[in-house]
Amino acid sequence: MNCSKCFIVSIIGIGACTGLSLHHAKLHARSSAASPHRLASYAAATPFPGNATPEDTLQSLGWAADNGDLQLLRDSVTPNIQQLLDGRGGPEFRSHAMSMATKLAEGKIVKREAISDKEVLLHVQSESRDTAWKVRMQKVGSSWKLADLNP
Repeated sequence: MNCSKCFIVSIIGIGACTGLSLHHAKLHARSSAASPHRLASYAAATPFPGNATPEDTLQSLGWAADNGDLQLLRDSVTPNIQQLLDGRGGPEFRSHAMSMATKLAEGKIVKREAISDKEVLLHVQSESRDTAWKVRMQKVGSSWKLADLNP
């Protein structure tokens, strides 16, 4: 093969590889964009995430549990669950709530269903479970709160 043919074959090869790389990059970008949102526990130095979205509220629950802050955990749940935290459920319930908040925050959201403008169902998968939790979130005023957890 002469030098000009080698050059042409090289250019075609580079073009093909570049096209494959771009195609792979586009596929990766699509799969990354569609991949489940991973939640994370927060260290004490991390600012409180807030309750502006259902996802923020789940992260806030984990943050509150990691920091042992029952009041912030309480602020991230609906009044029905607040009543249980305030006494009817007792210390065992509060301990269980802190543990569950940590587990939820360490999971990943595998599905998000908008029920209405004020209600969202999040499917949260934890590495320690075979099935996802169904976490019902409700908007109360301007904040999202955990309303129900279907284990």
